[in-house]
Amino acid sequence: MTSFSPGGRDSAFATNLDAIGAAADGRQILAILRRSANGSQFQALRALDRVVPRGASDWDFDAYALVAGLYAVYHQGRSLSGPIDGDLGASFARLGASSGWEMDRAARRLTALLAASRQTLGERLRHATSLLKSASVPIDWARLAHDVRAWDRDGHPVQRRWARSFVSWRVPAPDESNATVNVEGVDQ
Repeated sequence: MTSFSPGGRDSAFATNLDAIGAAADGRQILAILRRSANGSQFQALRALDRVVPRGASDWDFDAYALVAGLYAVYHQGRSLSGPIDGDLGASFARLGASSGWEMDRAARRLTALLAASRQTLGERLRHATSLLKSASVPIDWARLAHDVRAWDRDGHPVQRRWARSFVSWRVPAPDESNATVNVEGVDQ
């Protein structure tokens, strides 16, 4: 298994998101960020200033804003939970293994997400986040921020890694002390 270690910016971003839940105005900030998930960033600029790393390029800012909005949608009305060890491909595999789901159905949803262009990625991720939330499947927010920022790289390494994570995901054996998702063969 190759372990993912988020970059300083992505890790700081996820830490900032988690800190919102503990803040006195956390519910209000999450509500503003939820509205930004539908594309209304102007209203959310002050809230985004609390989570987006300083010096982010325009594309990185947009990627962080998208993930912050998805985070707020996911955590609406629920306590904040920690990340899992795995990307969104592993989260979809976990979804396919959950009660009421089957792997083929989860694979079709992931395939649609993997085909997203930069322009349609936000909408597809909003659907994916709602789907994972409905099944209480956790999301690694630092990793998602990293992956969204790298979505259009040549050779589509993010999409390939998510696909590999989906097909190689396995439920940890009961005797394993690590209760996280194990992903084999992930490249960085």
